[in-house]
Amino acid sequence: MICYGLYKVIKLQFPAPSFSRLLEPVGKLSPMGLAWTYMGYSRGFNYFTGSAEIITGLLLFFRKTSTLGAIVGLVVAVNIMAINYCFDVPVKLLATMLVVMCIFLMLRDTDRLINFFFRNRDTLPSNLMPRRFNARWKNTTLIVVKYALIFYTLYFGVVDALAREKQYGSKAKKPPLYGIYNVEAFIKNKDTLKPLTTDTTRWRKFMISRDGGAQIQMMDDSVSNYSFKPDLKKHTIVAYTYSDTTHKFHLIYNLTKLGLAELKNFKGVKKTDTATYLIIKGVWKKDSVEVWMRRLDPNGFPLLQRGFHWVNEAAYNK
Repeated sequence: MICYGLYKVIKLQFPAPSFSRLLEPVGKLSPMGLAWTYMGYSRGFNYFTGSAEIITGLLLFFRKTSTLGAIVGLVVAVNIMAINYCFDVPVKLLATMLVVMCIFLMLRDTDRLINFFFRNRDTLPSNLMPRRFNARWKNTTLIVVKYALIFYTLYFGVVDALAREKQYGSKAKKPPLYGIYNVEAFIKNKDTLKPLTTDTTRWRKFMISRDGGAQIQMMDDSVSNYSFKPDLKKHTIVAYTYSDTTHKFHLIYNLTKLGLAELKNFKGVKKTDTATYLIIKGVWKKDSVEVWMRRLDPNGFPLLQRGFHWVNEAAYNK
């Protein structure tokens, strides 16, 4: 429970929605994908649910708070179980086991809990005296071992979570060419393709959100994943699909800022103020291509711009 809580607080279990997820229609999401997007959007909600799981684990470490820990844990575990059942998450047995374990821990206090919550009767203190050894050193050793295990669980749990955060979490180093790009012009075999939704070869969006990978959204909104390895010194790219590593595409790229003066003579590219363009040239699937892509603001989505409003004059539900 503590590990699950740490992975939520440090934002590992539910990462922020990727560029491709933000562009993907809701109807194409799987139930689990929808749940992960819902949870991954809000850092605050991850703090809330993760803290509840951590508090549950801490309360269960000690005899005097174990019943409270079981009650809080039952509420938390039932919520986890409901999400797993209702969104078809493939760890249903684990979630069910957590619920059963919390109920098991509450069994010894069944009468006391019923009297307190339902009968409005006084409850007697529970006998919390642990089984002790006759030798004092054995009792001391038992206490030392207990707190050593608690320290081990907390310390190495936090260290592991922080290390993973730097490896692939929110503090991971952004990859070269990180961003989301809108394809302004797609030239195939010296022919500029129009942005038709029926075209199965023209790109619509180009996305790089993690190291070593890129995603291409086609005009029909389908998304393909590629291994994508740029050489920053030579300005070259080696790309290939994960299903076929033998056929590699060798491309040349240029990342530059262009203004109206540089774009006025180029047909097909949107005339805007100075913007960052990624230009890729080479052979792609046996065709020569030249792709002009304008970098977009990664926070330009309404979902990411909304923020928190204490008072709303009207519901913002779109």
